Amino acid sequence: MPDLPGDFAEALRAMDRRLRAVEGRSQIRPAMNQILAGDVVVGEGGTFKVDNATGQPQLYVGGISPLNPDGTPQRGLLAYRQDGTAAIEIANQTTNPAHPQGVVVRDASGGTLFAEDVASGGLAVPYLAVSFATARYTDWPASVAATFEDMHRATIVKQQPSMYVSIGHTSDDPATTGEVQVTVNGTAVGSPVAVGFLIEGTTVGPFPVPGAIRSQVEIRVQARRTAGTGNVRCEVLAASGIQS
Repeated sequence: MPDLPGDFAEALRAMDRRLRAVEGRSQIRPAMNQILAGDVVVGEGGTFKVDNATGQPQLYVGGISPLNPDGTPQRGLLAYRQDGTAAIEIANQTTNPAHPQGVVVRDASGGTLFAEDVASGGLAVPYLAVSFATARYTDWPASVAATFEDMHRATIVKQQPSMYVSIGHTSDDPATTGEVQVTVNGTAVGSPVAVGFLIEGTTVGPFPVPGAIRSQVEIRVQARRTAGTGNVRCEVLAASGIQS
């Protein structure tokens, strides 16, 4: 006959071991508010929403207004500041079904800081300035100095990490040569560009712009004569800040 009391005691001990193992595993599993691997999927028309302290949506991904032109729900993204003002939108605000959803970034007053042109591509806002250069080279600033002197100068507010400057240059006669260069806060960028009798264009850069974003930076275009008796001329044709 089996020893029933002993078997029962062993069964209890085995159950205790299993309970301790389960208890130990429960202490090392991820917290219920963390996802350490895998995806979070909100499907079948669901919405992902994060509310601020007052219960208003701060991040909203899902059905938004207006509806698509065919009446189906529009799926987009809305992000708000914690005070409830709109910050970022990915949505179609037009009634043209051919238009894709556009990206809009707004300031705290609701003004548009950035928007893409959903009809034709490119930027809708901000408008970018276009500068015109003098077309006749005889009207370009001229130098006869043996050392570099300023022909053009500008103080910019740094908004992008790099920039380029395109320069048109020439001399008045075949025997006159010279050089042009760009300086940033008084330091020359790269090597001087040779200037001869031909009308040519040279792009200096892209080169890094020093300082913090929104700091003031001084850009100068300088020229000098290295030979001859004529003028060395130059004109800024284009300049722009660009990404790294």
